[in-house]
Amino acid sequence: MKKIFTFAMLVAAAAAASVSCTKEVAEVPDNGGIKITVTADAVAMPSTKTELSGEKKVVWQATDKVGFINGEDGVNVESSAASIDANGKATFTGTVPAAGTYYAYYPYYNDASYAPDAEGVTVRTSKTQKPTPTSFDPASDLLVSEDFEVAASGSYSTDPATIIFKRLGAFIRVKFTDGTTAGKLSGVYANSVAIEGENNLVGRFKISKDGLNGPLTGYKEVTAEYDPDTYELVNADQAAYFGVAPQVLANESTLKVTVDSDEYIIEKTLTMPKAITLAGGDLLPINITLTDDDITVKPKATKIEKVWEILSTSSAAWTTTLSADGVTGAAGTDFNIAVDDKYVYIPEFGSSKNIWAISTADKNDVKLVNNSTIESKGFDGSIFLSCARVVAKKDGTPVLLASNLFQDSDRENPTGRLYVWENGIDTAPQAVTLQQ
Repeated sequence: MKKIFTFAMLVAAAAAASVSCTKEVAEVPDNGGIKITVTADAVAMPSTKTELSGEKKVVWQATDKVGFINGEDGVNVESSAASIDANGKATFTGTVPAAGTYYAYYPYYNDASYAPDAEGVTVRTSKTQKPTPTSFDPASDLLVSEDFEVAASGSYSTDPATIIFKRLGAFIRVKFTDGTTAGKLSGVYANSVAIEGENNLVGRFKISKDGLNGPLTGYKEVTAEYDPDTYELVNADQAAYFGVAPQVLANESTLKVTVDSDEYIIEKTLTMPKAITLAGGDLLPINITLTDDDITVKPKATKIEKVWEILSTSSAAWTTTLSADGVTGAAGTDFNIAVDDKYVYIPEFGSSKNIWAISTADKNDVKLVNNSTIESKGFDGSIFLSCARVVAKKDGTPVLLASNLFQDSDRENPTGRLYVWENGIDTAPQAVTLQQ
């Protein structure tokens, strides 16, 4: 299997870049908080936030929220959802607890297990991401701004100055080409694409004014999931995007790629042709040609069909609806069933010797299994029948078996009974005595 593929030069497609921000600070009387408003410009690639638009721009989304931190214990302020104007500018508001030096970070995250402190605020890059075929998952894009000062009172504007956001996470983009015989992958859509490295690709980090620390905990595998009929695997204009931790992929280290589709499971292991440094803001493009050796056809799902059922239509036990040869089924005696190609068998658990045979083709076709050689022997002298089973002869012919509870209470050395309808259920069964 080929292992080395084309690796384009690391591109800062998501590189650290400037975002123009206008901040307005107003005093909030008597509540111990200061309301701040930050507006971030929409700018073309390469840039900051948060997904690639059709015009190859990174743009803010109306669901985006930033957090405001100042490196103090417990300070992690959630902004409002972005308000985006006609030019793509995103405005965030929040109320910080006091004057001082602050930083904005994205995406806002509140981890109850890890309170903000002097080392930063805890964020996560998920091991399960929801990118589009043309962009990364916004939640995997970790950003922090340069510092800005919030005054205790009054109002001010930094315009025309700008605030710079720095991209802290990195990205891997995987593109596939169909090299299979007769183009087997044409029109195939991916349900998911996963990559697994030798180091932790994603995990929990801390964002601070100094950047990204970690991962504190992590996973070596990250999976991109897609809605049905969204990501056409070998479409030249589409790819799988992953937000990952900055790291060094060592020379000859491996990256396993796994694709799940309705038709195939695809696996390919790549070997790094050299040490590759994946820094914050970098995008590593990987191009993979898939061959017949890389794909496994998925077995078709087995369709399960219901062929038989009997349900009670009243409070009476369903077994009381069974009747044959002047005998009616007893309530509460159905212990287990056995099935072959013609009948469903229900032995009556207890001192009855009846075994009901109900046709799988017509549930109204009910009869009793021949019980002429069943002995009145069983556990405590009362359990003459318990379990039924169906086994096959060497030629595949089904044979019904039934047992008592394997103890004859009137014998010094108790034995059990196994009844075998080797010649069919209309003939007397052979009674086999078994030493307990």
